[in-house]
Amino acid sequence: MSVGSVNLDVDQLSPNETPQCKLNHFTTLGRIFVAEVVGIAVLCFTATIYPLSSTPAVAPSIVVSLTFVWILWVFGPISGAQINPSVTVMLFFTRRLSIIHTITYLAAQFLGAPLGSWIAMLLIPDSLKTGVTFGMTKRALGLTTGQAIGLEMIATAMLTMAVMSLCDEFRDDQWTHSHVTLFPLNFAAIMGLFATVMVSCFCHDYIKLVC
Repeated sequence: MSVGSVNLDVDQLSPNETPQCKLNHFTTLGRIFVAEVVGIAVLCFTATIYPLSSTPAVAPSIVVSLTFVWILWVFGPISGAQINPSVTVMLFFTRRLSIIHTITYLAAQFLGAPLGSWIAMLLIPDSLKTGVTFGMTKRALGLTTGQAIGLEMIATAMLTMAVMSLCDEFRDDQWTHSHVTLFPLNFAAIMGLFATVMVSCFCHDYIKLVC
């Protein structure tokens, strides 16, 4: 495809390809970085600010799940909307991401998560802030550390399994392309949220643990 005299199909950068010192490679990495920063910032913003409502219209897990759906729809075609560092690391170890791409994704995620939570904290009135525990990820009363870790591992495994199934090279194209890919990814996150959010908070983004 071309726009005017600019050819947009020249030397496309694959995710598992090491970038070179070329303008289009830098712009591709830049788009990925910005998309991941904004995407994870929106998710952490929602996860921080919505649960503070005294009478929420719907459960926070539903709102966060729908936010995840929105992020996939908007940023999926740009960066893949990996959002979760576990997904990024998994794709790197399965040789689907180059080391440069992996660093770009992780840097964006570690920047976007605290940025989203920080913006939420700035916009929330002091009367709604709950002291030193405001914005923290806390496990339910009576839940041990080991149980919380186990629940987090299961919920994250559900998401990474969905991603890996979509990356399966032996699957037919109709199962790995187009809008069909949104359904397993969305429901993997939704199932994890509904199953664990009330007890371990399903810290879908580990970065939020340090926000």
